[in-house]
Amino acid sequence: MRLFLLVLASLLTAAVFAQEIPLVVSHTYYPFLAQNQDWALAQAPDHSIWMANSGGVLRFDGEHWEGLPLPNRQMVRAIGVDGMGRVFAGGYGEFGYWELEGHQWVYHSLSQSLEDERAQREEIWHILMLPNGVLFQSFSVLYYYDYERVTVVMPPGPIMFAHAMEEDVLIPVIEEGLYRWRPGGEMAAVPGTNLLAGKRTAGIIQWGQGWLIATESSGCWIYERGHLTRWSNPYNELLKSTQVNRLLRLQDGRLAVGTILDGLFLFGLDGQLELHLNEVRGLQDNTVLSLLEDHEHNLWVGLNRGADLVALGDGLRYYEAPRDHSLGSVYTATLWRDTLYLGTNRGLFRRRWGSEEPFELLPGTQGQVWELKVLPDGQLLCGHNNGTFVLPPRGALRWVSEITGGWQTLTVPGRPDRLLQSTYTGLISLEKTEPGGHWAFRERLGDWVAPIEQIAYGDEGILWAAHASRGLYRLAFGPDWQTVLRREEWTQGIPDPFDMELIRLADTLLVKSGDGYLCWQDEEQRFTPLTNWRGRALVPGARFLPGVDGQWFLLSPHSLSWFRQEERVLRIAPAMLSGNRPIVPLDNGYYLICLHNGYVLLPIADQRAQEPPVPLLLDRVISGGATYRLAQPALEDEPSLTLAAGRTDLQAFFSQPSFAQSCRYRYRLLGWQEQWSAWSEKADANFLRIPHGTYVLEVESDWGLAPARLLITVPPRWYQRDWLKVVGLFGLGLLLWGGVRLHRWRLAQQERRLILERERKLQQERIRLRNEQLQADVLRKSKELANSTFNLVQKNEILRQLRGEIDQLKQEASVNTGRSRTPNFQKLKNLIDRHLKVDEDWQVFESHFSDVHDAFFRSLKHDHPQL
Repeated sequence: MRLFLLVLASLLTAAVFAQEIPLVVSHTYYPFLAQNQDWALAQAPDHSIWMANSGGVLRFDGEHWEGLPLPNRQMVRAIGVDGMGRVFAGGYGEFGYWELEGHQWVYHSLSQSLEDERAQREEIWHILMLPNGVLFQSFSVLYYYDYERVTVVMPPGPIMFAHAMEEDVLIPVIEEGLYRWRPGGEMAAVPGTNLLAGKRTAGIIQWGQGWLIATESSGCWIYERGHLTRWSNPYNELLKSTQVNRLLRLQDGRLAVGTILDGLFLFGLDGQLELHLNEVRGLQDNTVLSLLEDHEHNLWVGLNRGADLVALGDGLRYYEAPRDHSLGSVYTATLWRDTLYLGTNRGLFRRRWGSEEPFELLPGTQGQVWELKVLPDGQLLCGHNNGTFVLPPRGALRWVSEITGGWQTLTVPGRPDRLLQSTYTGLISLEKTEPGGHWAFRERLGDWVAPIEQIAYGDEGILWAAHASRGLYRLAFGPDWQTVLRREEWTQGIPDPFDMELIRLADTLLVKSGDGYLCWQDEEQRFTPLTNWRGRALVPGARFLPGVDGQWFLLSPHSLSWFRQEERVLRIAPAMLSGNRPIVPLDNGYYLICLHNGYVLLPIADQRAQEPPVPLLLDRVISGGATYRLAQPALEDEPSLTLAAGRTDLQAFFSQPSFAQSCRYRYRLLGWQEQWSAWSEKADANFLRIPHGTYVLEVESDWGLAPARLLITVPPRWYQRDWLKVVGLFGLGLLLWGGVRLHRWRLAQQERRLILERERKLQQERIRLRNEQLQADVLRKSKELANSTFNLVQKNEILRQLRGEIDQLKQEASVNTGRSRTPNFQKLKNLIDRHLKVDEDWQVFESHFSDVHDAFFRSLKHDHPQL
């Protein structure tokens, strides 16, 4: 039970026993803001239970609780649910309804839409669901909602709760009697109800040809053919003193009466009291505030302190001994001479059938009782830890055997005066000495000394015996069943020889071995594995228990099922029935299921086949902190749910709305978790980190119904959507195209750089070669210049020598001739002097040399600016 579980608020479910009463399941503490009082009860189309609680509206689906407060958190006094699942509620100054919209409960206020100021001051105490509308009422005014508008209906005075009766609504007016009203019509007094004036009417139901009217303190009345008379029931005076508060006619015709002072009374069709529950006998409080019969015919009782479920639907009656009269563990039972005998680990107890007195322990029977058997002569045989004794119809018990541990006794075929018995130390026989005589120990059978717990007849002359610890044995007897001819341990086909168990179902012999069963095949003379019985698969650990007239029980670790041939009549799943519990048929039409310190009575003849359980309910899903409530199964055949984008974790809540039974579940999420989970009583499932996609949640209960299915869509995040994938692919293609273009551009740029680099290098090489050429030219020119200079110097030197020679010749000529030939020599001398003007020639040389070099360097810098 886990729904918004608070630290200090939890649900406590307790099973309470009294004097052979139905199972009572008490819901003591609620979660949320719930308080003690449950003023009204209703059941929704999905079979969940709704409660008008002092702290708000409560919803219970069999596993989880949920709370819905009114707008101002008023105390909720009334509740009702229509066929569409709308939940109507009312409190002080407020009434309206909740409706499931978009996976959320949305409240619509009806009272706030009224112009009548009185609606803000009235407290709604009762809601009556009518075929075409809803009637809200306080103690002074009624409001009728026809699903379109609200109409105010004013009664002639203060009123009690209205009741629907065929096409009319009966309204008890406290000071006048009953009034009749139909939607759209006027109120009219019901003739002959004046005697109810001044009395507070607690309930009205159809009764025969008239009505049964219950008042708080004046008992019950019958209204028929215009006359009002007191209910002629011996318990009517008792009801006067208990202050009747609620009246409910069950579907089987029985009458449930809830009182303020003394709990619940249940009357049969004949008016006889069948059941009385109060604070001493099962209920947790004496004050009954509301009553409801659910779809399984169980009775919900809203109390001043919590709510109780009275399991009337299965017909079971439970008994638990008081603490001061403890029985111990019950192992066997029988109904003998109108007295119920119980064999327990503490001795033999008895009590008159139908009595409410405590069981009494028969003196001298203290200790473990294993078997109770009514013998053919009408005596009661008791197999005891200390031996075996018989109890005659008259007189005291008498021990007939001191052989310890009388486990099981069989009547010898064809010999009603002979008995075979298995004991702690082997097989023995008991014999009745003569007709009308006494039973006595006769002899041990064979020399076999071993603890034999169970025996069963096989083929003619064959007795099967199961050892208390290990082994299965087959014994062959002589015709008189006094001599053991052969004994052999049977191991063929036995997988596990420990903890063997023999079961006789009709004409079939079954052997329990380990967690499975074996079936004896007469023709093949061997045991074969048994996987199913009459169409029912056998789960590991299940036990067969024989019934009467072809009936049988299948006890699994978590439930007990009762079958008539192939038809399952009843499934019982409360926790107290788990384990190896013997089931004993009684002679008065009951099965008695043995429990610790008590028992359960199961009626045989009147038990109708159990109706198929309601479909499993997928209630809500929580994901990312958001709660998604699912539509009613009747409104949505194929439920589906789409979560918010980015929600990858989810928790699903489910239940089997069978409130008097326990249930186990398993689940899987197709598309994510293909394998079923293990069976568990945990009624929710968690899934983490689910990728986006579409999944199918399947939940199954161990009731054998078809799984409940829910289609869940987990949308992708914004960056996971298909259109974004297309854009992404386009962008990726564009990016690839751009990358290719960029790569090609880079290759082109690289190629260009390589070309430029080669050009640069070639240019540098050309420059280098030209520089080298220029340097060679300069060197050559320099050499030529040097040579020219050297030649010029030589020429000048020669010319100087010539001029010196001329001057000498001139002087010699002058000396020799005495006269000078000056013009010729002077002419020659002038010619030589012109060529010897060194400064001018050198100036001319330097000028030409500078011009040549300047022109060369200008041309070089122009062609190679980097130099």
